[in-house]
Amino acid sequence: MFGKSNINKSSEKLSTETKLISDISDTRHEEIIRYGRAEIFEEIDHYLEGDFRRAFMLVNHVPAILDDLIDANGDNARLAEAKQILSMSFNGNNIQTPESWSKHIGELGDILATMNREGISSAKQICDEVLGYWTIEEANLNRRTQILNAEDLDELNSDIGRSVGMQFLHLLTPDLDEDSKKGVARAYGFAIKLADNLSDVAEDLDKGFINISQEDIESFGINIKDWDQSNEQLYIDAMLIRIKQQYTVSDVILDRVIETNPNAVRGLELFKKVAHSWLKQVVEKYSDLVVEKF
Repeated sequence: MFGKSNINKSSEKLSTETKLISDISDTRHEEIIRYGRAEIFEEIDHYLEGDFRRAFMLVNHVPAILDDLIDANGDNARLAEAKQILSMSFNGNNIQTPESWSKHIGELGDILATMNREGISSAKQICDEVLGYWTIEEANLNRRTQILNAEDLDELNSDIGRSVGMQFLHLLTPDLDEDSKKGVARAYGFAIKLADNLSDVAEDLDKGFINISQEDIESFGINIKDWDQSNEQLYIDAMLIRIKQQYTVSDVILDRVIETNPNAVRGLELFKKVAHSWLKQVVEKYSDLVVEKF
């Protein structure tokens, strides 16, 4: 639907996607399949064309690959290196990188640069959003062992989710006005981050990342040094209710945008599907514990 390409699309897709998937952690790959994201990404692949298709694959997987790498070795300095590689490649510099993760980032910069030269204004916006996301992630990683109050934790989650949402929407709905993109991205981005944090709460606590607010720790009597989900049923149920409410708000916002933007309907529907896969994931994970059923 969007973009141009002079090479064989099928072979390009296979080559790029195979390399990207091989660098994603097994756990993330299993989640992509289990919670329906693989099928949604396939729908998106059929919807987009040419440079937009390739850029989406890279935007979708490159930050995740870097996140997995940092989780595995704790080398936060890679974020600064990633930002440098993306900036230089977007600005036309030929970057020689020996590792696959950095090559993927160079590819992302190259394709966004090509789109930018073709007059696609959203290409620079995507580049800026990815760079901004990594800046937020630097701050996020530096807060290890810190307990944030509810307002600060919500702001962090909202900023991360909005940035990722904008990256997707710039590709799925390039002609949608900026205010509508921001409204949809912020609403669903926050919902996704809440769902993601609750899904991974135990793993995050083991790594020193406390995605539970000071207020909730005190209110629910949570022992962050000895997390046991069977003892935290009330907190989990309360969070699931909050997550469901945020998705409901997000759906209303998206429906309003659809009413006034008929040309963006398919892209917005696909974005909604991606977002709701995270709701499916968190509800399924705690299906045996929750008091409030969805």
